[in-house]
Amino acid sequence: MFRLKTVALAIGMLALTGATSSTASAAPCTTGKGLYKLCINGAAVEEPSTVPAESRATSAMSVDLSRDYEGVFISCETIAGTSSFSTGSGSAVSMTMLDTPKGCKLTGSAKSIIVKRCRIPAEKSFGTLRGTLSSLETVNVRPEVGSAFWEFPFQNNGPETCPATVYGGKSLQGEYQCALHQANVEAVEHELICSTAPGHQVYLGGTEEPTPLSYTQTIVLTGSKKGAKFSIYQAR
Repeated sequence: MFRLKTVALAIGMLALTGATSSTASAAPCTTGKGLYKLCINGAAVEEPSTVPAESRATSAMSVDLSRDYEGVFISCETIAGTSSFSTGSGSAVSMTMLDTPKGCKLTGSAKSIIVKRCRIPAEKSFGTLRGTLSSLETVNVRPEVGSAFWEFPFQNNGPETCPATVYGGKSLQGEYQCALHQANVEAVEHELICSTAPGHQVYLGGTEEPTPLSYTQTIVLTGSKKGAKFSIYQAR
């Protein structure tokens, strides 16, 4: 009887040790020349999942409309929102971005009739954007659906009447790029520097001239991964 109990105890301890080892061990973020993947606290995220994140504003957003409307710019005090990293066993990591510019106004030349007589809403959210990586740090950003990602109206500025030729709905269309600064270094936060670039241009709807756009954010993980260090690596 004593021998049977001893054997049973040994088997139980072996099973417990195996379970603990299986739970504790996670695949390391081993680099190679494969797909771009997400690494959290030194462990590869291999199973299909969505990891929530927050996009914190660190600079103003600037949109240069001067190629369509001489001397006119859009300036927003902040742009922030929520983001997420999507992972899959057979696909590269991607980002979903839901941002809202705030404190927006038309700025530029004091001589511009548009700046004087028109305004835009101080707060107007972007549509859902999808970010795909073309390198460890380069994120190509485009609308998840369609071509427009920001729709806003030119309105009368108080008692001033916005010219009929520009009054009404506008949209920004196209795509741009963001640099996830030092993406391959594990850190609690990463700077996301976004702007238009050759081959990745934004246009004011219905026009042919590129509309330069730029802003900077900081990305941090939230939810159950709040405070965790993360990075991007190229898997084997």
